[in-house]
Amino acid sequence: MASYITIQIYYLPKRLVSKFVFTDGYIVNNYVDHLLIVSAIVIWIVLSLRSNLRFAIAIIYGGVYLAGLVMGIAILVEITVVTSIPLVASLSIYDKLSSRKILNEHPNLYVSYFSIMVIAFGITGIIISLAIPLLTAPTISAHIPNYAYAIFAILGSTLSPIFMILIINAAPIKVLAIECIKRISILKRKVNTSLSIPHEETSARNKIVFLTLIVLLALSLVLVPHLSTFNKSNRLIGADSADYAYWESLLIKSSSPQDFLRKVFVIFENGDRPVTLIFLFAITKVIPSEPKSIIDLVPAILGPALVIAIYFLTHELTSNDRISLFASFLTAISFHMLVGIYAGFYANWFALIIGYIAFVFLFRFLKTLKKINLVAYFFLITLVLFSNTYTWTILTMVTSVFLLAILGLTHYSKKGVFFLLIVILASVAIDVVKITITKSAGGIEQDISVASRQQVGVGQLPVRWNNLIDTTEIYYAGAFSNVIILTLGLYWLFQSDIRNPVNIFLVIFMSIGILPLFFGNWLVQSRVFYNIPFQIPAAIGLFYVGREKNGIMILISVCIWLIAMAVRTVSFLGTS
Repeated sequence: MASYITIQIYYLPKRLVSKFVFTDGYIVNNYVDHLLIVSAIVIWIVLSLRSNLRFAIAIIYGGVYLAGLVMGIAILVEITVVTSIPLVASLSIYDKLSSRKILNEHPNLYVSYFSIMVIAFGITGIIISLAIPLLTAPTISAHIPNYAYAIFAILGSTLSPIFMILIINAAPIKVLAIECIKRISILKRKVNTSLSIPHEETSARNKIVFLTLIVLLALSLVLVPHLSTFNKSNRLIGADSADYAYWESLLIKSSSPQDFLRKVFVIFENGDRPVTLIFLFAITKVIPSEPKSIIDLVPAILGPALVIAIYFLTHELTSNDRISLFASFLTAISFHMLVGIYAGFYANWFALIIGYIAFVFLFRFLKTLKKINLVAYFFLITLVLFSNTYTWTILTMVTSVFLLAILGLTHYSKKGVFFLLIVILASVAIDVVKITITKSAGGIEQDISVASRQQVGVGQLPVRWNNLIDTTEIYYAGAFSNVIILTLGLYWLFQSDIRNPVNIFLVIFMSIGILPLFFGNWLVQSRVFYNIPFQIPAAIGLFYVGREKNGIMILISVCIWLIAMAVRTVSFLGTS
């Protein structure tokens, strides 16, 4: 289909994303591929349809192809081939939703076939991504097709902007979906829009083993682009690594403690990330090497730390060990990891780790009203303020909206909600005091400044689709175009119970991207999207998928495909 339509996709051939018109995607050649597709569909029709007309349908479908082939009418051949998958998909969807079954009783067989195919493509993709630089004959290896990435790029280029719009507009989409399903009788019986998240525990040994493997996966992805076989010129991987290395070199040359503090709290980036700079300074002092090399490897610390932080946050939200492990796994190959490695978002990344842990204590306080949790939340959210003010602004906005939203609910004590709102106001007051003392820019002030520089406003409305394409497909190695994570997130959105406080929190977090989606350019969008934990709703969606028939096969295929795409991305970050 992609070869016929000649769609434009965005491909990561090396370190930079390029436009590519998909015109030659045949496995063998035009004739053989078409013959195999039509033959397979004819066999499927005969074996799958219940109707006595299945032979007639198969003959007509195959006859149209043969007529076009014999008479040289290319349009007939193209029609049969292009309509093949839509035909199978339409009949399968109708059979699943309708009470009148038209297919034989083997609904899960094709799921197993597709899962096996995806697993095979994924494993092959991993081997190709890791083996090509090691092969002695690059001219031969360059012709080995990575079908997993080709399919991923096709789906991402065509679907990810649409899926991003849907998941960012989580609140209105959820309400609209529920109302539509209520009015369509065929869907009312088949779609449950209020699935709960059951409590599920795993043995401590299994949790430690799986979490360790996920941490090692995250660490491996960080190290791959630094290997000499991939990074022959020993270039910096993170785009901002040079800037951080320059700041750290100036800090090392500080003439006094006062000079040091003035640089981190006032001079560098208007004092918006002093704690992050101090953290990086401590690392460069401990490890005996040049600052730029050390800082470029900081993701080896931040990646595993984010995996663990997401695990505890998800567990606090869901009380489900399996979902928490899914969220940790998705974090290891997520936008945060890949964009963080590629762009060098160290301050944002560092602040997110602290911010996500702060949310753990926020929910613990809502559940128990213990003062220690309130104090821990106040300390951590203040630490976020001094780690990256942009991240602090987004997290406090999400928290404030969430707390106001649950005031009318009975799940949590109103007293606890008011205390947390006071803590948020206290952090704002600290920001004001910081501005007064250091004469640097505050969080809100800097956000306004960025919005002004990036021309945020109604002027972006006419180009909002182009901006979204830039955000998801072109910049940051196209990491935001991960259609698998977005699809799982949408599955969560349509299956979740909107009355659950956890889902309210996640919907609000997703919806924080609505304003930049319509009124921001690609830079503002990407900065906001980077703070959204897409992997948590995706993990819940993956959990729902795992409970379906043949769920294990789907889980394995999804995980392997995601790993293959992450490996493929990082293996090209060191090349130029």
